[in-house]
Amino acid sequence: MIPSKISHAHWQESHELKQIIDVLIDKSGPARFVGGCVRDTLLGISVTDTDIATPLDPEMVMERLKGTDFRVVPTGLKHGTVSVYFHGECCEITTLRRDVETFGRHARVEFTDDWLQDAKRRDFTINALYADFDGNIFDPIGGLQDLKAGRIRFVGDPEKRLEEDILRLLRLFRFQAYYGKSPLNPETLRICEKYTAKLEMLSGERIAKEIFRTLKAPNPAPIFQLMLTHKILDHIFNLRPDTTLLESLCKIERKLVPSQEDALRRFASIIMDRNSAKAASDRLKLSNRDKRRLFAMSSPYHDYPENFDPKQERYFMYQVSAQYYQDLMILHAATDVLERKKSLKDAIALCQKRLDASQKWETELVFPLKGQDLLDAGMKPGPKIKRVLNLLEEYWQEHDFKPSKQECLEHFKKMSVES
Repeated sequence: MIPSKISHAHWQESHELKQIIDVLIDKSGPARFVGGCVRDTLLGISVTDTDIATPLDPEMVMERLKGTDFRVVPTGLKHGTVSVYFHGECCEITTLRRDVETFGRHARVEFTDDWLQDAKRRDFTINALYADFDGNIFDPIGGLQDLKAGRIRFVGDPEKRLEEDILRLLRLFRFQAYYGKSPLNPETLRICEKYTAKLEMLSGERIAKEIFRTLKAPNPAPIFQLMLTHKILDHIFNLRPDTTLLESLCKIERKLVPSQEDALRRFASIIMDRNSAKAASDRLKLSNRDKRRLFAMSSPYHDYPENFDPKQERYFMYQVSAQYYQDLMILHAATDVLERKKSLKDAIALCQKRLDASQKWETELVFPLKGQDLLDAGMKPGPKIKRVLNLLEEYWQEHDFKPSKQECLEHFKKMSVES
């Protein structure tokens, strides 16, 4: 049950945050904690970011904090934000604001001492909750009731919120994935569908951040199915027509790697094919490492042979890398469950066996020779060293990765004699 007053919040146990709040007390009222830290505290979720709202303008905030042990950085004076650092933590203090003009993700703001005006410019009602140091909640627009009902609702007019910042469209679905218990309002979904083309205006990095955070939710499949149904991502990705594989994958992950949700692997389960994977990688500005991994996972992993013996398995893992092998095994297990080739229990058991073996092989499958070893054995420097190393590595692989460094060098001597 969500309380109507907060107790045992992380800020109530922080001497530094108490000091900051005390410094910001003013005739216009106290500073208050706001947004995610209030929402998550009410839900009993670990708080990662602390935000404070105050009627004081940013210059006055910096003046009040002068002479303290805090490191104060004017990260966004134009928009009223000052960052305060202490003991490896960061707290953002923002002056109460109201929008004068909006320009997509940007706005011209005016500072105010009106808490309601500040609440009205926020994205969702559950993020427009404020609390003082003692835990008294200030809820100007009904966010507390929405939080209790698991209802994700825009503050005010959804169209206006989306006109101000189209990223809120993706955030809506992310918040629904984590906090939603009631279905999204049909009219809100209709409006979102109307605005999907505007998502193309967003940078790949911003889209990736939202998509991957949503994929890390405990059960993202229903949310992505909702997004598919309402064509939310049509202007960004070419996705599978349903999320059944994602749902199956999440079941496998919960048993095999609990609390280690892999957003990129989950993303691979909803991407249509390799061409789609390449296009998505480019659009999201993925790192080269993640691009290679996503592209590899988009191969037809459901065709993985069932009758590999351990030697073939080791050879296959060495060729494709331990990371891809593990991805492949988990995706293959999810596909088996989806296609009813195996029960969930049997698929997990086989996958666990393969993953346990791969972790052991990962430390064992390290080729024991380097170029310097051949030089030390009397070979002259030059491009031939690489060719000989490749031949020796093939010999090592063909013998099931068992020859030691000394045995590889003995084989090298035989090669030298024979040549």
